[in-house]
Amino acid sequence: MKVYLIGAGPGNPDLLTLRGYRIAQSADIVLCDRLIPDEMCRSFRGISITTIDDVVQFVTEASKKGKTIAWLKNGDPLVFGGSIEICSELFKLGVSCEVVPGVSSSTGVASGAGIPLTSPDTPLFTVITAISKDGNLVDFNAIPRKGTLVIVMGGKVISKLKGELLKARSEDEPVAVISKGSMEEEKMKIGKLRDLDLIAMGLDPPITIVVGETIRYANIYSVHIEP
Repeated sequence: MKVYLIGAGPGNPDLLTLRGYRIAQSADIVLCDRLIPDEMCRSFRGISITTIDDVVQFVTEASKKGKTIAWLKNGDPLVFGGSIEICSELFKLGVSCEVVPGVSSSTGVASGAGIPLTSPDTPLFTVITAISKDGNLVDFNAIPRKGTLVIVMGGKVISKLKGELLKARSEDEPVAVISKGSMEEEKMKIGKLRDLDLIAMGLDPPITIVVGETIRYANIYSVHIEP
């Protein structure tokens, strides 16, 4: 038996790939990660899941009936998706996971907001998650001092995040905070790193933070920047 891990993109249903759409449409059962928008989940008559046990339970029952399962994951399934843990459990049951790549939130949100992650003068970008699996801040000692930095899942720890970033980056460096990236409700505010907590104030999750000089190019693209 096989489970399809489908990257559903950063939030906007239009960013689901054509292959992902076709597989989800034809699947007997569609499971939706907790970050999948309700609109997308309902369009496939999907079932929202939150834990590894939920997935294992559905797969176990489906395998007895020969059902095909499509599992919609936010962004790309293999980028901060928690897929390793669940597919390891499924592997023990004799179930394989086939990955259908998706638009990663870590790059797609920035692109949709008109922020290039690289430029002729900035050939490097780094993506990190602000929170480790134990719920604490990740080790920021490894933060590069140059290049574009993209931070996901940092909305609840903005103040602590700012303190750690200022240990490695200039307080005058441009920073962009993007709320609900790729969706109709998307908002973006731009400022200096020293004001990160003020810039993020009032913005709803999910939050994507971009730090770096490439943010200066955002004004040449057709995007709306909140004052």
